[in-house]
Amino acid sequence: MSDPRLAIPIPPSVTRDEAKLYLAMKLFEVGRLSCGQAAELAGYSNCL
Repeated sequence: MSDPRLAIPIPPSVTRDEAKLYLAMKLFEVGRLSCGQAAELAGYSNCL
């Protein structure tokens, strides 16, 4: 099985937490993650 990690260059002004949040929001927006999955990816305990 291949390694699921992906490296994406981001500007130094964007924190790791912000990048995870933006990724989670986009994946939820396009229907790839449920709200709960997106919350977990972004480091939140639940979906609001």
